[in-house]
Amino acid sequence: MFDRIPDDRLRAYMIWQPILSSDNRVSAERRANEFGHEKFTHYWDSNRATGDLWKDVLRLNDTAWDVYLLYNASAEWTGTPPSPDLWFPQLHHATRARFEVKTKQLLKEIP
Repeated sequence: MFDRIPDDRLRAYMIWQPILSSDNRVSAERRANEFGHEKFTHYWDSNRATGDLWKDVLRLNDTAWDVYLLYNASAEWTGTPPSPDLWFPQLHHATRARFEVKTKQLLKEIP
């Protein structure tokens, strides 16, 4: 998406957490290298704290993982994460297009 939307304001934050038995910091770092774009920032959450926060925000039954969240530039982050402008439990071909359209829309709204 970053190649199709070359906007310097666009950023991605990837949070890796142990969900599967093979998930650990080393495997997360290895996977993070596959997403080596300069606009990506990676974090390791060893106790799933962020997944549990988003579980409540997104009203899920279990820890949030493999979710894609889109926020506008005015989202305020205090304590609990705000509700995203758009989110998907996984990005598939059909949802990826909607995610890209919404991203472009939000970028146009920034003064």
